[in-house]
Amino acid sequence: NVIKSQNDFYNKGIGLRGAMLPHTGIAGISYQQWLKNNLGFQASAAFVINDYTTFYSFEAQLQKLFYVYDFGKYSTSHFFGWANLGLNSLEKEFELPDGGYEYKSIPNFFAGIGFGFGIDFFKHISMPIQFGFAVEFPTHVTFGITAGISLLYRF
Repeated sequence: NVIKSQNDFYNKGIGLRGAMLPHTGIAGISYQQWLKNNLGFQASAAFVINDYTTFYSFEAQLQKLFYVYDFGKYSTSHFFGWANLGLNSLEKEFELPDGGYEYKSIPNFFAGIGFGFGIDFFKHISMPIQFGFAVEFPTHVTFGITAGISLLYRF
């Protein structure tokens, strides 16, 4: 069964996403799309280079829509499950031969699973909020609670 909503034709969204992982975090520009079979995906990316550091974050997320409720003509809420996989950078301190220190970005992977709910305002503004559990590896192995939020323009 395909879940139907009066706002189905606004199934794509672009905007910003941020999330807390057990040890680190991710942020970036995000694209999300609901497909015809109640599945969706979201991809996020960020890359920052300055004199002090290099930060990157890439995430791919598979989503499964469970429930949609129309609040009238212009607003919709939805409940969904998700699973993600991604890569971000950690800053690690290395001691130099002269006794000083150098910081380098090293890769760290993460994976998670959870649920989310979102509200679409005026058919075009969407704010999904997500909660779940995540693991980070191999640089800093941790397991814990994760939470994230996106702000998307739907079209």
